Amino acid sequence: MDRPVRLLSQNVWNSFFAGGPGRGERLRALVEFLRGHEVDVVVVQEMFAMGLGPLVDCVDADAAAEAMRGLGFVYQTRPLETLPQVGQSSGLAVYSKLPIRREAHGVFSASCTRSLAARGPSCVWPTVTHRRAVSCKGWLGAELELPAARGQAPRRLMVLSTHLEHAHDPRWREVRERQWRELAARASALSEEGWGGSSLGPLVVLVGDFNVCGSEAGERLDGGAEYAALREALGAAGLPEALVEQARGLPTLRPEAGPAGLRCSLDHAFVSASLAARGARAAVLDTRGDDGLPVSDHCGVVVELCL
Repeated sequence: MDRPVRLLSQNVWNSFFAGGPGRGERLRALVEFLRGHEVDVVVVQEMFAMGLGPLVDCVDADAAAEAMRGLGFVYQTRPLETLPQVGQSSGLAVYSKLPIRREAHGVFSASCTRSLAARGPSCVWPTVTHRRAVSCKGWLGAELELPAARGQAPRRLMVLSTHLEHAHDPRWREVRERQWRELAARASALSEEGWGGSSLGPLVVLVGDFNVCGSEAGERLDGGAEYAALREALGAAGLPEALVEQARGLPTLRPEAGPAGLRCSLDHAFVSASLAARGARAAVLDTRGDDGLPVSDHCGVVVELCL
C-alpha cells in the first residue's frame, strides 16, 4: 500500500438504554460517509447487542455487519463475544479491509477474557464487580495483517478499542480510573505477547470513547487532572502519543450533546512511538450522510498511519 492506512473511530450511539433516535437512518448516514471517504478500517463503539436470557437482540449489529461487508469491510470481529446472559455487550467492533489474524475481547473487572486467535469455545462469565450490572464495557484488540512488498517479512498492526464509564461523580470516576488502568495493563501485555510486532517496533493504535475530556470541559471539571493521569498510564504502557490532542480541530462530542459553550473531546487516539515516528496523525471529522444527517452525537476520528 503506497498511502497511509486510514482508520475511522466512531461512537455510533446505539445503546439500548440511552441510544439516539433513528438508528437505521444513522447507520445509512455512516455508510454514505464511508462511500465518500477512503477508509481501510472502521472501529466502532456502542454497536451493542442485548442478551435476555435465551434471547439475543443483535438486529443493529447484524445490519451494520451486512452494510460494512457491502462496502468491502469483509474482515470483522465477532460482536457477541462479550454478550452477558442479561444485559448489553461491550458494543465494540472492528470492520476491516485488511485481514484480521487474531482478536481478543475483554470486559472490565472480569476474571475471564476470551482470546480468539484460534476461534476457541466461549466461556461462562463469572460474577463481575466495579461496573454497571447490565453493562459489559471493556476493550477489543484486533491484529491486522499489513500489505508487504515481495521478499519482506509479514507485518502486523494491533488495533485496540475501548469504551469507558461515562458518569463523573466521584464513585464512577473511580470506576473509570480502574478501567483505564486495566486497559493500559492489557495493552502492555498484548505487546509483550508480540501483537503488532515488527522490525520497526510495536505498531499499536488505541482508539475509542474514553469519556475523559482532553479539552475545555475537562479543564473546567478538574483542571485536566483525569486526562493527564490517563495519558501518563498509557504512556507507561507504550502509547505515548495523543493524536487528537495534537489535531486541534473539531471537538469530538457535538456541541449540542456536550456542556453548553465548552469544547468537549471524549474520543481519543493514542499510538506507539514507532507509529508516531513515522508521522501518524489524526483529524476529527463531522461524519454525516449525504443529506446532512449526523451519524451520532459524536464526530468521527480519522487516524492516518504511515506504515
